[in-house]
Amino acid sequence: MCKALRVKWTRQRYTEIMLNDWPKMQGIYLQHFIGGALCLPAVLGYTDSWAANLACLGVLSEMGWEMSDMADIVITRSTAVDGKERVPGTLVMIMSIHHSMTLTLGLPLVMKYRQLRTLHLLTFNLQWAAALAISANEYCKTLD
Repeated sequence: MCKALRVKWTRQRYTEIMLNDWPKMQGIYLQHFIGGALCLPAVLGYTDSWAANLACLGVLSEMGWEMSDMADIVITRSTAVDGKERVPGTLVMIMSIHHSMTLTLGLPLVMKYRQLRTLHLLTFNLQWAAALAISANEYCKTLD
């Protein structure tokens, strides 16, 4: 991972950074599980407006998370003493591209296609895929 991010962290420094971010990572996968769970009624075939509204809330919760994470990245990088080390430029670029998809597409889709089952399925799949991947990664960190 250090080579991919183009940073020269020692094993000890990597461990310090990951331990510092551990509580945040728990929040990330829980947010994705909850956001995906909001889509479950629509995914399971309920066609009432309440099911579509919950699925749209799943999209909006992801948008809120994306804005919060980008603010955290900017604040950490610009104000922390080791901000540029903890949030390297490569990570800023990757996360900006990643977050821009939800931030630019989420609201227009909710406003125009709130009843579209495909939107609900897509949101559920993306949220739960992220939740499962992140939670598995966090569990694997405890095995060493």
